[in-house]
Amino acid sequence: MYGSIPRSDGLCLDANEMRFPLPDEFLARVAREISTIDFRRYPDAMEIDALEAAIAANIGVRAKNILLGVGSTEMLDLVCRAFGGPFGAVVVPTPTFPLYGHFAALNDKGFVTVPLDDAFALSTEVVDKMTAVDGAKIFYVGNPNNPTGRALDRGVFERLAASTSDLLCLDEAYSAYADVSYATDAIDRHNVIVAQSFSKIGLAGCRLGYLVASEPLIGELERASLPYRVNAMTACVARIFLEEAALFQPLIDQVKRERERLREELARMPGFSPFRSEGNFLFCATPRTGASVAEELRERFRIFVKAFPPTSRIGKHLRITVGTPSENDALLEALTSLSPVESHESLST
Repeated sequence: MYGSIPRSDGLCLDANEMRFPLPDEFLARVAREISTIDFRRYPDAMEIDALEAAIAANIGVRAKNILLGVGSTEMLDLVCRAFGGPFGAVVVPTPTFPLYGHFAALNDKGFVTVPLDDAFALSTEVVDKMTAVDGAKIFYVGNPNNPTGRALDRGVFERLAASTSDLLCLDEAYSAYADVSYATDAIDRHNVIVAQSFSKIGLAGCRLGYLVASEPLIGELERASLPYRVNAMTACVARIFLEEAALFQPLIDQVKRERERLREELARMPGFSPFRSEGNFLFCATPRTGASVAEELRERFRIFVKAFPPTSRIGKHLRITVGTPSENDALLEALTSLSPVESHESLST
């Protein structure tokens, strides 16, 4: 089952949440306005429509190009439920977000993985292998990709979207930290859907995501979805967030600055090789198996980072959420104190 491990203490750099405290003005306004919600009633459809319109205006599209839901994960599953037919194929470049395979299994579809190139990039050669897979296909592609942090080049996007028989679904959960988004491209294409989320920019607890697509595609998705997808509290918080967006941009900018500082510091450490990232995390090669490094960080320092199965292609890598300056300093200090070799116990896990 996918999800975070419950824990009551420690430094959690494994879930790609916003680590900086949210603005006091925003939190105070949320507290005031949530108290006015009538919890006896279902969410007001007019308020949800207004939220869709506000999100659309923020992106630069029309409200009819937006569909809201419970986080981008629910919306990505909806895409798999609404399109492709039974026993079609979901095709993904790997390594990537593991829930794509879960969506395929839940919706009676095949699941085909195509390895990224040696630099963990989605090259044109990888794209050609993806499009060569037989059967009706849905492509799930992270932009930027989790866990590698690499964004999608324009030429690769065009190549993936060129097929008239395949559906391209871009997972842009981390788009706030990236230099490129294809959300506005989606509205004029018959086979492109973009999923975005509020979770990575400070509202993970609210679980609000949305899809951007052409009006015909949004219509098909609405027919496959359930009513009351967004609760009244989430709608209220999201509306306030959009109205107070200027308070959040400095936080996003700080994450991006810390991302580069952390990458530079990791690159100076023997055996560590961090990749450039356009997310709020870093993908980093390690001198030992990532699992053993993560275990030692957890047991000795109560620092949590994301490791991968030791026998996988990324078994000697970690995914590290970018924290605050003091959190990143604590991580770097802990890494300099690691044991020179992994224990026998770690090797056997």
